[in-house]
Amino acid sequence: MRHAHIHVTGIVQGVGMRPFVYREAMAHGICGWVLNAGDGVHIEAHALSESLDEFVDALSEHAPAASRVEHVEVVDLAPGNWDAANDQGFRIVASQDQT
Repeated sequence: MRHAHIHVTGIVQGVGMRPFVYREAMAHGICGWVLNAGDGVHIEAHALSESLDEFVDALSEHAPAASRVEHVEVVDLAPGNWDAANDQGFRIVASQDQT
């Protein structure tokens, strides 16, 4: 299993990115969460390595038409940082302040 933090930048606010990420996560068997922040969209994802790679590719290749993904940064996290209770699926987290 692989655990990663994914940061997506570009035109990713107000374009349906979080629901899109949720649908892609469900399609790829990803556990974790997605949220909007002032600096883009942040995702924590936990899955088999191949599924996670396919999910990351889909973020750019199938993004909503109104979006423009400029950069997708993936940082692998230590497996010990993953709380097994999070293996309950994928969720959309409320946006963080844009200030």
